[in-house]
Amino acid sequence: MGRHGGYVLAQRKDGFMLHEASCGHLDLIPGKFSLTARARRWSTNQKPLVEWTEKHTGNTPLRCQSCM
Repeated sequence: MGRHGGYVLAQRKDGFMLHEASCGHLDLIPGKFSLTARARRWSTNQKPLVEWTEKHTGNTPLRCQSCM
């Protein structure tokens, strides 16, 4: 995902958080990928990810303080 740019919506215990696709918090370092049972969605822009979160949870996703 990181090499393609865009944004990732990652599920957390308390909702969803929006990251830039290259964010280190996503554990996308080659050779050190971290698989997770939690949902992740990717898009080239933020709007569809924010809209999806609002539609399915009623809340706006949090934004990563490190990359956004």
